[in-house]
Amino acid sequence: MIFFRFLTYNKFRARNWPHLAQNDRLEAYQKLENIQAEKQHRPPCEIVAIPMEDGTHGKFSQLENIIYLNENCIMDPHLVYHGMFTIFHEGRHAYQHYICFRKEKLHKWSTAYRWRKNILGYEKGTEDTFSFYSMQPIERDANRYALNRLKQFHRRYQYDPLYEATVKLCERIFVEEKLKAKKDLGLFHRWKVNKNIEKNIEDRSDIFLDD
Repeated sequence: MIFFRFLTYNKFRARNWPHLAQNDRLEAYQKLENIQAEKQHRPPCEIVAIPMEDGTHGKFSQLENIIYLNENCIMDPHLVYHGMFTIFHEGRHAYQHYICFRKEKLHKWSTAYRWRKNILGYEKGTEDTFSFYSMQPIERDANRYALNRLKQFHRRYQYDPLYEATVKLCERIFVEEKLKAKKDLGLFHRWKVNKNIEKNIEDRSDIFLDD
């Protein structure tokens, strides 16, 4: 198993990735997701590459158990590590759903209970409501997890400038999202995000997580 993981991770190296055919790149992302699913003790998602004109890198479908990956992450070799981040991020959503809905009852003060409440009142977000979207618990958790997971590959990819640049960009975005939320929503931004989730629960009954 360790050798299998080594071979998979090795494909993402700067000297290897550009020479892989697009089908082989998709397969590498699928194997990466399989590894993640095993680590998280959940069923693996199918990775499907599709065009996403809105600039989104990925989406998780709970109903289909599919991670939709922006095909640009397959076609453009410069987005290889953005693709890895996306697999980690969307795979974390798969884990959140698995934890939240495998049991009917959850302890009211547990993380899973808070996640399930967020899923039920999920904010997809627009330009006007971006801070409500980015700071809701499951998105913040998925971004934190994906960033930390990507940083764990520092020794493996440390001499790849593209890897270093991607990590720094993801770190900057993570920090800037919180700063923007404080600016947009004020000091009590977390409370306002939770109130927005509660309002969404009252307004609708769907539980489909789309981003």
